[in-house]
Amino acid sequence: MALLQEYPVLWGRQERKAFAFELVPVVLPLALLYGFTPEGQLPPLWLASGLWLLATALVALLAVRRLHDVGRSGWYALLLLLPGLNALILLALLVLPGQPFATRHGATNRLQTIG
Repeated sequence: MALLQEYPVLWGRQERKAFAFELVPVVLPLALLYGFTPEGQLPPLWLASGLWLLATALVALLAVRRLHDVGRSGWYALLLLLPGLNALILLALLVLPGQPFATRHGATNRLQTIG
């Protein structure tokens, strides 16, 4: 239940590992829906559309905190609405490291090394 309470939080930062962990329950239903439909058939349109809409909204909410961690504005999450570009943005959010210092969105959880 605590996981669902984190989705609407649009402030703060989120590291890569936490972002990936919270992305799995959003994408898994879509993968199951399309993975278990018989070959040559599509799932019902209302079900597929509803799941895509819900997944897009939840991923955008998650992306806001991840964008804050990489030093960008949360408004860039709106780019997830662009087909084709959304997969590249998600991949970038999974790969890009977060800022190693505190930003206006909060402090980092990582240990800083002096050197």
